[in-house]
Parts: sequence; C-alpha cells; structure tokens
Amino acid sequence: MPHIDRGGLHLAISDAIDAYVNGRYPHLPPLRWIAYGQAPHDELVGQPEGDDVDTASVQAWAEALDLPSDPHPTPGAVSYVGDIDSGAPWKVTVWCVTDHATWQAAVVQRATEAR
Repeated sequence: MPHIDRGGLHLAISDAIDAYVNGRYPHLPPLRWIAYGQAPHDELVGQPEGDDVDTASVQAWAEALDLPSDPHPTPGAVSYVGDIDSGAPWKVTVWCVTDHATWQAAVVQRATEAR
C-alpha cells in the first residue's frame, strides 16, 4: 500500500494556509493559521507562533478583520471571534495566551468537565 506521511501532509497544508492568509494582509504581523471543518461550518484560527504573549498582533488582526472580542474567552487568553465572507461564511478566531498557568489550568478543567 502506498504511504503518505500524514504529519508532513498536515504541515504542508498548514504552511500553505499561513502563506495564503498572511500574504493577503502583508502589513500585519504573521500568525500561524489552521483551518478546521468542512463547508458550511468552516473555521479559521490564527495565533502567534511560539510562547510569546503577543496581544498587539492579535488585536491588529482582529481590527483588520473586524472581529469583536470573544464573549467567552478561555481564562488566561485573549481572543476575537467573528465571521468573514469568502463566498460562504467562515468563523474566524484570532487569539493568544496571556497567562500560561491560568490558561493551562482552564484547559485542564474543561477537559475534566467534558469527561
């Protein structure tokens, strides 16, 4: 059976999405972008790469895409969420962690509650 490295494929797709979205807004700091879902429930999520807190970049993207503040952000993070029209609506989120310990505790708590 032929083999395709799934991890390599996902990385190539992610790199292509980064190049496309960041290329559409070259005046903004680049974010790492991930696309989820399948039409009509597509979602595009962008965040700064690495562990640095970069609220200025996230806010700049939110302003450029006209995204309002997330009404239910994860504690320890800042996020903006809204829809953009690309022929069909896409949910777009830009976010970053502002307090790693608080964010990690919230993620663990949500996972525990989901069980």
